[in-house]
This record gives sequence, C-alpha cells and structure tokens, in this order.
Amino acid sequence: PKKGFVTRKPLILIPYILYLVGIIILLFPGLEGIMRPIIIVYGASLIGMALAVVNLKGKVLKSIFSYIFLGSILFLLSDSMIAIDKFHTELPQARVLIMSTYMAAQFLILMGLANHLEEKG
Repeated sequence: PKKGFVTRKPLILIPYILYLVGIIILLFPGLEGIMRPIIIVYGASLIGMALAVVNLKGKVLKSIFSYIFLGSILFLLSDSMIAIDKFHTELPQARVLIMSTYMAAQFLILMGLANHLEEKG
C-alpha cells in the first residue's frame, strides 16, 4: 500500500495521544519552568517516533514490523520510566528497569533493520 497505516487507520492515534496526555498529566506537578515545554516536545517526538513505526505496518514484512514495533514500545516505556523516576516517583530498581528495556528496544529495532536490509538483498 502507498498510504501508511496511520493514514489508513487514523483511530490508531487515539491510544498514543492518550498515553502522551496521561504521562504529561502525571509529570506536570513535578515540573517547573522550562521543563514543562521540554517534556511536552520530547514526549510528542517519542510518540511521533512510535507512530512512524506503526506507519510501516503493511509496508514491510510482518516479522520485521514485529521487531521494530516492539522495540519502539520498549523505547517509549524506557524513556517514560526515566521521566517518572526523575519527576514523579522514585522507581525501585530504576536503573535496571530502564537499561534493560532500553537495551531490549535497541536490540529489537536493530534486528528489524538488519532483517529488512537482508530481505532487500
């Protein structure tokens, strides 16, 4: 398909927008000054990255999409845990949780990319 998945199924935006709004509402009481717009912009860019991945659905092999999609969700989760730990509530074992989800995210994204490059030959 020429059009991306998000264009064909715009309702997929809803959970991503709700996630962004929810994390901003959660974090705002702990943010001051310039951090508020920074968190909004960074959060929006993370959601944009995740939606760019969703947009690949149907354009790449399902196995490749699965790697990249799961990696993007873990990346979003990792960065969300950083923000929650820093600006809301200290998470137990934060470093382990954050780094393990971050490394898994990077691994999955790279596996998807490697498989895509291999498939393109």
